[in-house]
Amino acid sequence: MEGFPHIKFDPKTTIKVEEALANSYGLDLSNPDMIKLVTGKLEFSLVGGIDWKQYDRMYVTLKVRVNTPVETYQAYRSNLDLIVNTQVNNYCKAASIELERPEKEIKAAIAELIHKVEKYKTEKSGGNNSAPVERRLTGKEKKEALNILESDNLTECIEGLLIESGVVGDTTNALRLFYMLQTRHFNFPVHALLTGDSMLSRNLIDKLAVTLPDHQKESASSISEQAFYYGQHEETWKGKVIHLNYLDREFKALKSLGDFMESQHLRKIVTVKDPISGRMANQNKIVKGPIMILGFTQDDKLYKRFNDHCFFMNCGDAKSRDAYLKYQNKEAAGLIDEANEQSAIRLLQAIQAMIEPIKVINPYQRELELPKNVLQPLRTNRQLIVFIQAVTLLHQHQVERKVNEQGVEYIETTPEHIEIAIELLKDVMIRKSDTLTHDNRLIFEMIKGYVVKQNSKGFKDATFKAQPLLKVLGVSKSAVHRRLQVLENLGFIEKVSRSRKNGDQFQILDWEEYEEIQSGLDPLELRIKEIKCPTK
Repeated sequence: MEGFPHIKFDPKTTIKVEEALANSYGLDLSNPDMIKLVTGKLEFSLVGGIDWKQYDRMYVTLKVRVNTPVETYQAYRSNLDLIVNTQVNNYCKAASIELERPEKEIKAAIAELIHKVEKYKTEKSGGNNSAPVERRLTGKEKKEALNILESDNLTECIEGLLIESGVVGDTTNALRLFYMLQTRHFNFPVHALLTGDSMLSRNLIDKLAVTLPDHQKESASSISEQAFYYGQHEETWKGKVIHLNYLDREFKALKSLGDFMESQHLRKIVTVKDPISGRMANQNKIVKGPIMILGFTQDDKLYKRFNDHCFFMNCGDAKSRDAYLKYQNKEAAGLIDEANEQSAIRLLQAIQAMIEPIKVINPYQRELELPKNVLQPLRTNRQLIVFIQAVTLLHQHQVERKVNEQGVEYIETTPEHIEIAIELLKDVMIRKSDTLTHDNRLIFEMIKGYVVKQNSKGFKDATFKAQPLLKVLGVSKSAVHRRLQVLENLGFIEKVSRSRKNGDQFQILDWEEYEEIQSGLDPLELRIKEIKCPTK
């Protein structure tokens, strides 16, 4: 037709408008901040849209007007919760007076609105806020995982897979952590906090965290005090590993985290407003575990606070640093087989998915005695029990399943499982027996080495000054004095003379105390050998 402009349709640039009744909800969703519904002679508008964060209420700003060809200024607006009947009834009465429409008509129209908005919010929010879904394993993944779980050298296979997945250098800590992750299936898991080099420690816990199935972990750099209490239900955190990048005294949820680790549940009484009566009432907030903590810290004060609940492990020796440097260079040169790493990660996830929580009984536990110098024997003994159970749990496909008199299925620990557990926990048990933190112990042993080097004969009675330690320890002057003060307060060294001009002189009081701590595990290791090879 001449004179009629031809408009080209371009789907890429044309604005898409979701017309009312063009969707399954019957709502005009063209503007998310002004959702509309026309029903009969009334038009409703949700000013500001829907609050997706509130799961247990539908608090909206609702505008209603008479639907006329020419929009008028006569309308009624008010805030209300659409699922509270008293508020809806009051709204209908006020709107009826304002618009001069029958109250019955407005009630019927708003009932339709509530039904459609409720359906829309339920379906949309369900997909956005759902927890990670457990991944179903393929037949091939199940077969590969089962072959490893039934292998006679299971521990070595796991260690090899951890190396293939990108774990560099400290494979002993990695293997130890992997077994600790299995304690999440028990009522009192063993928690792990890494100390030492921040980059190596964080890399290690990140590599271990990705081997966990997604639905069994929560990774965070910070958690608020209220986060634990406002999950979707009481058991939101149950059986999960909380992966924390850094933990210090400024951590917001430090108190709640400590309580959760100690008792494996949280309970709090909060005051809330009753939506119907408007009165304030008390409400119990309960959070159920168990949870397992996997994190990193450089705060010495947290060592005293969490040493009872956690296994502290140092990460960052010279060998590990060199290995990580080589890995960084290979990664930058494009020599890392990323496909192989992902394959190893998926296999480690499949192995853990194949682990079925089952009761574990250790018939040899009564014969295992902790070293006498362990500082917290009751807590440490429980941690040792659970760790041995975790080793047995990972070997569940290699032992016979039994049923007790109550019909409960269980598996039994073998001497080999105990041997694996003690070998992995040897360094950790030594730290559990030491009154010094790892950093202070390292400083003290370096001081001992310096004194021996300077006084090859008669070093036990030799003295030393703080000034020469600056180069030996590689720390500042204030740090040296701070460490010496700690050692003096704990009775490891003694100040034998004071001099502002020449410097104070110190003397080491006990040269054999660390050897005694290390030898404390000898009776336990000997007993394990006797259990494995009993004498006739």
